[in-house]
Amino acid sequence: MADFPIPEKPEFNETMKQLTSQDRASFDVFNPMYETLLENDHYLKEREDRITGILLVKLPASDWSTAAPYTQTVKAQGVTESDNPLLIKCTTGAADLTAYMKQYSYIDMDGETGNGTLTFRCSKKKPTIDLLVGLKGV
Repeated sequence: MADFPIPEKPEFNETMKQLTSQDRASFDVFNPMYETLLENDHYLKEREDRITGILLVKLPASDWSTAAPYTQTVKAQGVTESDNPLLIKCTTGAADLTAYMKQYSYIDMDGETGNGTLTFRCSKKKPTIDLLVGLKGV
């Protein structure tokens, strides 16, 4: 017995054929319905993983632009223009927690997303240490 194929980019379907007493009980009738339900499950699983997962991003101190507002663009696989991630602190492994917290606060909360990129901005000061940050919702 073969498995149903799962598309690489599953789409959510809000409608499905309603069976009537005229429909025969055969694979031609049921398989498209099962495929729709399975694709919906995979779509919802992907959405849940994006919402609950954390994408870690390293921001090297040397990669900030030289003039204010300071910016840094990094590559991030899977990020799209329509994403609106939540920036979170990742203090695990920070050698100097006080320095991390202070320099993390330099990052503005209104960065930009592109297809496969993230641009971070610091309006007034730029970090002088490498920072590891997390993003939820991508």
